[in-house]
Amino acid sequence: MKKFYSLLLVALGTFTVNAQTNLVANGGFEAWTDGAPEGFTIYTSDNGGSITQETTDIQEGTSAALFTAPAGTGNTKLVIQDIPVTAGNTYVFSYWFKDESDNAKGRHWASWRDADGAQMDDNQDILRPNYIENSNGWQEVTYTLVAPANATAFRLDFRVYQQENGADSGIILYDNVMFYDQSTASSKTNNIAGLKLYPNPVTGNVLNITSDNNSDKSVAIYDVLGKQVVNTVVKNGTVNVSNLTSGVYIVKITEEGKTATRKLVVK
Repeated sequence: MKKFYSLLLVALGTFTVNAQTNLVANGGFEAWTDGAPEGFTIYTSDNGGSITQETTDIQEGTSAALFTAPAGTGNTKLVIQDIPVTAGNTYVFSYWFKDESDNAKGRHWASWRDADGAQMDDNQDILRPNYIENSNGWQEVTYTLVAPANATAFRLDFRVYQQENGADSGIILYDNVMFYDQSTASSKTNNIAGLKLYPNPVTGNVLNITSDNNSDKSVAIYDVLGKQVVNTVVKNGTVNVSNLTSGVYIVKITEEGKTATRKLVVK
């Protein structure tokens, strides 16, 4: 079922998370094909290194990308396809990482691209930063950027290097990559105050949906193919999900004219 996750992002492309549309398809590394996350390309140095699917130590969802650093010089690199942008618009770029190894160092390496695909030199201090510091558990980084004149695309990759004099190849984890256009955010989609979905992942037959107002809510749930599998009005804060098979779903909740979407994992 995991190979269909990217289809979910395409089919539900008009939906938003936290009132924004993520322009990175498969930014949560949920879908993998032939050993690589869909929408990304893996490059490794002559000294080894690898990128594999991690399904236990994750920030959210069902999987993350686990980088094993090469044994010597060079890097292990994960490159995303170019994301179309509009010059002058404001974009927010963020991701989560976990680096508790002294034997690996990593950083993102991004750039704006012009119509000819050439790399532009704007925002170098943010888009080509120093190595990230070791973290205690999962940490999030966020940047706000304005696309420069003549920019037509944003290209992103993550690179992991062997730490100097490291005895073993260390690891770094990445998850939940976000890139969205703040300039064109929909004003019609608003967060619902105090919205909570639990348990998530859900293992039983009942999903609880609550909010500060606890008013009646229209709830629609979509599967990995974009098909609506649940359409109901919640009056008591619970939704029967006994008919849902294991996988990842998108839940769209509307309460008093406000709409929010959340990712749901069913085990």
